[in-house]
Amino acid sequence: MVAARLYRARMARRRWQPDPGWSPSSAEIEELWDIVAATGATVQHPAGAKLSALDPLHVAPAAQLVLLRLVSLCWGNGWQPTELHRELARRTNKAGSKLTVGVIVNDHAARDPRTLDPRWVRQVEALMETQTADPDWIVRAAQSRAGVDVGLLVDLVAILGRLQPIPVLIPPPGMSPRDAVIDLTTPFDSPMLERVRALLAKAESTEFEAEAEAFTAKAHELMARHSIDHAMLAAQAASSDVPVTIRLPIDNPYADAKVMLCQIVAEHCGARTVFQPAYAFSTVIGFAGDVAATELLFTSLLVQAQTAMQGASRGSPDASRRGFRSSFLAAYAHRIGERLEAINVHVMAEAEHEAGYSLVPVLASRDAAVRAAVDAAFSNLTFKRSRGARDPAGWSSGRLAADRANLNRADLAGPGTAARPTRGRIG
Repeated sequence: MVAARLYRARMARRRWQPDPGWSPSSAEIEELWDIVAATGATVQHPAGAKLSALDPLHVAPAAQLVLLRLVSLCWGNGWQPTELHRELARRTNKAGSKLTVGVIVNDHAARDPRTLDPRWVRQVEALMETQTADPDWIVRAAQSRAGVDVGLLVDLVAILGRLQPIPVLIPPPGMSPRDAVIDLTTPFDSPMLERVRALLAKAESTEFEAEAEAFTAKAHELMARHSIDHAMLAAQAASSDVPVTIRLPIDNPYADAKVMLCQIVAEHCGARTVFQPAYAFSTVIGFAGDVAATELLFTSLLVQAQTAMQGASRGSPDASRRGFRSSFLAAYAHRIGERLEAINVHVMAEAEHEAGYSLVPVLASRDAAVRAAVDAAFSNLTFKRSRGARDPAGWSSGRLAADRANLNRADLAGPGTAARPTRGRIG
């Protein structure tokens, strides 16, 4: 590593120009790839420039080896197959996405699926639907009519070499479940969650607002009551249940508003979120059922918001403006929070009436456990205040769309008031 840094500093002092007769050996090419991986070099760097000046077929074999090695290191640093593919796809292009699938699939082909976590296998199998294993996938790409861009290979190697470690959520290849530092055995699938998935799918697909209202309302009521019942059982049995973690992608455009919606949904489901802008995903921490509920409801509400925004675009000449859409989603998120709060208050009152005592201490204990898990995972959190919505038409349309989602029962519905922007945790 030190040698690579010295090499970079020395070579940066002069711009390398290719020699027409230059023909490096395989060992020299491998050394250049190692420099790119160690330094994050681009095609402007002498090492990247040298590789870019060569025939793609000449550099492809070594590129395959270094990419496989770097991907294996990423697995040990907490990255999952779908996360790694998304990160490289958003930072390169369609061709980079395809090459990334190739390296992930070929890495997987050399492993015994019986030794891997089932969730890991499912992620790779989803990627394999578009591409099969081929140990010479980059060489074949270089031989194809479209060819392969060596500069793109340099970018892929540099990005992989610079990726920072993130928390391990699924045991990667080489790690058994018992070696994991967090509880990875709690199932996220249950009959209740299957009912919620079905209800939310119906809410997204129906063209009738009354049906969407009923489906979505019932879904969140099921989730809220399940969370309360589970908390009561855990308290009575002195359960050793601990918070778990997932990561949800937050893509542009309007990432700030989407992060806000994710945070609001998580908090009303009993979970917490931390947004990591460098990698554009929100980490959700909470008990298994609450985390699963957050993922389901956030995904459904985001689909409904985007559909509503498209409808608003057809009815207003100003709806195509960025300010309108950003304000629309921000208002939608705030109004959804008000309605989720109404559902939670209603379900909590019902549960306490049936139990005959206050459930606040039980839920407070679980909330404290979740906050402790967040503090343990992210020791240096900072807070960023969300930018205020500035487009009145977008804000009004967003609140109206959230009203039409009508998450709570008719007897809970009431006139909402504009909510002030909340602060989101930024890691």
